[in-house]
Amino acid sequence: AQFVRNLIMGVKMKPRQKKEWAELLRQMSAIGNNINQIVYMAELHGLTDEQALLSVQEEFAKLKQQIEGF
Repeated sequence: AQFVRNLIMGVKMKPRQKKEWAELLRQMSAIGNNINQIVYMAELHGLTDEQALLSVQEEFAKLKQQIEGF
């Protein structure tokens, strides 16, 4: 009934986001935070942690594959 009312009133409706999207967005946010921390420490100490950067790169690659699967 609500759907039909919205159609009649001309309400622009969007499909609901999948539950998986919320989790992917949370993970991407966490990766972004990790990257910011690494960059901050690298700038502060004048060096980079190569292993940490590789770990972040691997996590991001996994997320990218999941997103491409949708």
